[in-house]
Amino acid sequence: MFPERPDSIDVECKPLDAFLRGAGIEKIDFIKFDLEGMEYKVLRKFFERADTALMPRFIQVEQLPHTQWIKLAGGNVLDLVRDAGYSRCISESRNFIFSRE
Repeated sequence: MFPERPDSIDVECKPLDAFLRGAGIEKIDFIKFDLEGMEYKVLRKFFERADTALMPRFIQVEQLPHTQWIKLAGGNVLDLVRDAGYSRCISESRNFIFSRE
């Protein structure tokens, strides 16, 4: 996605649900995502794959104002979170906190 740089390093990535299982995490009260516009990509897979018990009670995401980020990420993270059963409870500038009861 981004051009290679001479000072770049490879980093192993795992799906969020696999990481949480591997860490022995069974419940999440609050989780914050600030992934420079890529929140949709991470959360879409998480919502598809994770057990209901792992769904956080509160999620904070950032929505960048430019539609180019929505296209690059594959969708609108605010719509995705709402479609997963969350309600927006607080917003400030580009940051949004959603709750799930």
